[in-house]
Amino acid sequence: MLTEPLPIEIFVATRFTEKSITNVTENWRVEPEQLQKMIVSYFREMGIFAVLPTMEAELKETLLHWLQNSPEIYQLVKKAEMQEMVRRQSRRPD
Repeated sequence: MLTEPLPIEIFVATRFTEKSITNVTENWRVEPEQLQKMIVSYFREMGIFAVLPTMEAELKETLLHWLQNSPEIYQLVKKAEMQEMVRRQSRRPD
């Protein structure tokens, strides 16, 4: 069992492969790496640079909360959806 603190970047990257996270982000037209960078930035702003094993469950819930409620992530997802809609409309013959 891991007892060393896990760097926040690795923690976030590994959590993004879990089903609970992919269920939230699977239909978004945003690259997972871009979302991961935003989440890592949020954690760093809070002063969290590494995750102790005892903190993993709580921080996973925080990560899920940010994905579902962050205004910046919401705007990014909506912008990507709008760009996709414009691409579809421009491809459609009149």
